[in-house]
Amino acid sequence: MSTEDNIAIVHRYLDEVVNTGNLDAARNLFATDHVAHYAGFPALHGHDDWKQLTSMSYTGFPDTYTTFEDEMAVGDKVVVRYIVRATHKGDFMNIPATGKPVKYSGIAIFRIANGKIAEQWQEADVVGLMQQLGENTAQPRTEPLGQQQTEGLKQQVNVNSPIEEVR
Repeated sequence: MSTEDNIAIVHRYLDEVVNTGNLDAARNLFATDHVAHYAGFPALHGHDDWKQLTSMSYTGFPDTYTTFEDEMAVGDKVVVRYIVRATHKGDFMNIPATGKPVKYSGIAIFRIANGKIAEQWQEADVVGLMQQLGENTAQPRTEPLGQQQTEGLKQQVNVNSPIEEVR
């Protein structure tokens, strides 16, 4: 496939899944052995694991709208810099709805194989997001970064995957 074809697949993911919240539509775009890597979380293997974690975001921000600000493709990889705009209308990481509008940026890398998204990596400005929700991200932590949020997520989505600590 050409790099243009790969970019088109990622655009379909944005249009048909991300900006609609239709997580089931990802089944048509993901390879059967799809793996998602989100900063601070264990790798998610397959559509069901991905959907379980991703649905938590849509619970907190049901009006999520994402735009690609930059994109490039080399070989089987597509890289996008994106901006998310949404309103905090539901629980997110054990934070009750605030009604606040949020805007944050991130970078995602997609690996395309046989016309499907086989793997994706995502880094987002979670600190900026949490600050917009009124969380004090400057306070000292007594546990590894992300551990409190990970425990909250595990309770929300009932995930029992082990969390690896990096020291």
